[in-house]
Amino acid sequence: MMARRFLFSTFLGLFLGLFPTLGEAREILLQRDQELPVYFLDEAPEIDGEGKEGFWEGVPAIPMHLSGKTAFETGRTETAYPAKVRLAHDGTFLYLFVDAVNPAAPGGEPGKDCWERDGMELVFSTQAGKASSACQVIFLDRFGQLQVAPRNASGISLDKARLRWKTVQRQGAWSTELAIPLADLAIGPQGIFHAFLGRGNYEQEEISASTPGVTSFHDWQATRPCRLLQAPLALALPDTFPCDSRRFAGTLAFHNYGKSPVEGELRVCRSEKAYDSLGEVLFPTGDHACQAEFSLVNHSLPFWLEVRGRDGRLLWRTAEYRYAGDSLQSVVEALPAYFQQTGHPYFQELHRRLSRTEEQVAVYRAEEKTLRRFLAPLRNGRPELLEKPFYFYTATSMAKDASSAILPETLPLPQEVSLSAAKGETVNFQVRVLPLDKPVRGLTVKEFYLYDIPQAGLNAYRILDLLLPGDGVFPDPLSRHLTVDLTPEMNSATYFFSLSIPRSQPAGTYTGSLVLADGEGHEQTCPVSLKVWDFALPDSPRMFAVISYVAKASPLYRQEFPEKNEYQLDKMFRELITSYGFMPFKGCSHPDYLDQEHMRLYDDWRDLERRFHMVHLGSLPWYYDWLKGFYEYDKNREYQTAQEYTRSRIQEFEALARQLRDQGANMDNAFAYYDELESPGHLTRIGRSPDNSESLGLLKELKERTGLKLFTCFCFPNEGDDVPAAEAVVDLFLFNSNYFPEGTKPLCDIEGLKARGKRVGWYWNVDKSPLSFNMANWPDNVGLRTHFHKMHRLGLEYTLLWGLCSSVLERVDRTGHPWVSTHPGGVDGLLAYPEDGGLVPSLRLELLRESDNDGRLITLAEELAEKAPGSPAAARIQEMLQDDRFFANPRKCSLTPREVLDFHDELGSLMEALTK
Repeated sequence: MMARRFLFSTFLGLFLGLFPTLGEAREILLQRDQELPVYFLDEAPEIDGEGKEGFWEGVPAIPMHLSGKTAFETGRTETAYPAKVRLAHDGTFLYLFVDAVNPAAPGGEPGKDCWERDGMELVFSTQAGKASSACQVIFLDRFGQLQVAPRNASGISLDKARLRWKTVQRQGAWSTELAIPLADLAIGPQGIFHAFLGRGNYEQEEISASTPGVTSFHDWQATRPCRLLQAPLALALPDTFPCDSRRFAGTLAFHNYGKSPVEGELRVCRSEKAYDSLGEVLFPTGDHACQAEFSLVNHSLPFWLEVRGRDGRLLWRTAEYRYAGDSLQSVVEALPAYFQQTGHPYFQELHRRLSRTEEQVAVYRAEEKTLRRFLAPLRNGRPELLEKPFYFYTATSMAKDASSAILPETLPLPQEVSLSAAKGETVNFQVRVLPLDKPVRGLTVKEFYLYDIPQAGLNAYRILDLLLPGDGVFPDPLSRHLTVDLTPEMNSATYFFSLSIPRSQPAGTYTGSLVLADGEGHEQTCPVSLKVWDFALPDSPRMFAVISYVAKASPLYRQEFPEKNEYQLDKMFRELITSYGFMPFKGCSHPDYLDQEHMRLYDDWRDLERRFHMVHLGSLPWYYDWLKGFYEYDKNREYQTAQEYTRSRIQEFEALARQLRDQGANMDNAFAYYDELESPGHLTRIGRSPDNSESLGLLKELKERTGLKLFTCFCFPNEGDDVPAAEAVVDLFLFNSNYFPEGTKPLCDIEGLKARGKRVGWYWNVDKSPLSFNMANWPDNVGLRTHFHKMHRLGLEYTLLWGLCSSVLERVDRTGHPWVSTHPGGVDGLLAYPEDGGLVPSLRLELLRESDNDGRLITLAEELAEKAPGSPAAARIQEMLQDDRFFANPRKCSLTPREVLDFHDELGSLMEALTK
């Protein structure tokens, strides 16, 4: 219990310290987003207009802001107005406590510009956007009168007789308590309804509104989403944090309004799926003060805090907070000096706008990306970069900045690239190009070369953005369309460069450059150097990667390539996969196409057997989840049961196996694939008998009749995957990430299976949710890069990466850029993207190739060190291969890209020393 209370009082020191640094001691603002939290009460307030219950003091007040009309007519410059609204609920009623100041009283603005019959307007709508489109209006005046009036069509109908309210007048002020049945408010998913809270008069000419930044003469503008919280807990966080870029120090107030503790898991969330767990917490009843000093080292917000119960149910969450940049005062004061230093008119114009406007925060937030693009060269002592319409900086291949990502002004801007690689290795880097305040027309890569390195091994791409609903925008597709009109609104364009070193390349250092140019003749040059070590990576690694593809099953791929038949599609996919050093594997089709799917012995089987010790002849789907509906009786179908379908496939397998034997193949390397063996828990859940004896019997028949080996996947250790029973027929076991939990040993007998002659690997989806998981949660893209490091530690021989494309690819909407997934959780199965009648790779596919290269480097280093016992280089290699940061935790990675590259470069240098 003490541990939980310690975490409760210190967690803010942890969560913001997870993010990358912003800079040196510069004041910034963290601004809360527009969502309003509606706090839960486990006891109803007395509706007496007094708000005397103690919990009202702890419920954060919603500040009112002047309307555009009032500001215009009165000439006021302040935005806040002395009226407050508090929201709470008890699961039955929505409670509002309104505390207002009469504008004709002290603190207000007497005179003709203020209405005498002022009050509070509460507007409830079924939708976001303009409140006037569909809403109900409740008007409360300072004399205690309440009116309910519909405005246009609305899905909400409030009955005045079902409302409870009381208004209390005081000298120069009034307060009201109001209870509205929640059932009347059309509460949407996740406890969301929409409301507009405005202080004004009955004629709908508002004085103030709960939505800041509204500048029109009429404030029927934007409703705000209101979220019903599910626990009686409040954290008193201000609308804005003023702080420097290193820390925030102050007292934060916690209050549990309930009669019992709130207990659960505390999370810091950046999306509905991307979060960091800070462990269990206990919030006792009552008030608590927390003196907090924590690092503020990130601008990639929004973020929020939430508590989840042990059953995963959401108990409580804060509203969102967003980064809002430097303090306005420091920005305004610094701009003239920037203008004097550079002579660039942008600084002078921005100073004029910020000095005169009443909406400084809005102007600053709109200009922040542009301003940071200007400030980064100055912080790096490179003001000459502002003399052309664009500049660039270089980054590792693991960087994942989307085109819209704000540039940290203190980020070093290296203008050159230095790489190291073994013969046969591929190394990559990125260049991010930023415009200033004017469009850059016709930006492209004019040249990319290294002297004496074959041009065929040098590739340039432009990284496109991918939109994942609920997770955000991330870079992924690598387009060959290099030319782009880069506007300030686009913020940046990123190019990805790949260097594949021939196995016959002589060792040494090679130099060259890349040249970026626009259509008006402006150029920027980046020097590139490459050190080639005097050894080659193994052509056939100890850890093999198999990538699945499904060409025929995807309607979108047939639409993208209407001129290609199935064989041509297969060839296109297989050539791309093998060019990356991976084994192509044709996975199971969607059930709609199973009757058309056939086994095949592909032309490239001899080379694949040599390199991967595997020939894949065909795949069978797992039965009951995929085929339950498909194999219900249908007189028009060729097969009426899963058994009939499987036995027909066995006949095809027999024919292919005979063909392989006739061609002199090693049958120990000839495999069939069965998708997943159901667990008893899974079978029970779908209403089947909790054993998979039928599946195992058919697979045994397949093996006996064909002489093929079998590999299959295991995904559900917590539902009783029957690994011992499967061992009688399965030759290659592929365990997915559920078998490699964080901080514990694997939930599978890897060493025992290997000792009994079985092969063991890792089944890893690289489509939808793992796509967003890898991109959103792991720092940069280091998690993808270190996959083979972890395989090495676990002693795994194969990894199945699923998949290059998928049967649900039609969920991708490519009506424009960035690529957009219409499927929550990400784009299913895209490691390559259609473009111009062919395929282009993804950033993730390049990172997986780098990871595979690292795996080959690591296994070769281990072999070299074993052959040179006692040498300092061998001792250091053995020490590096015990580094738990790289090898110990299969599910997490806290490394930076620089640490991964330093590990790679040091390991290569030590290996070169051992080969001389």
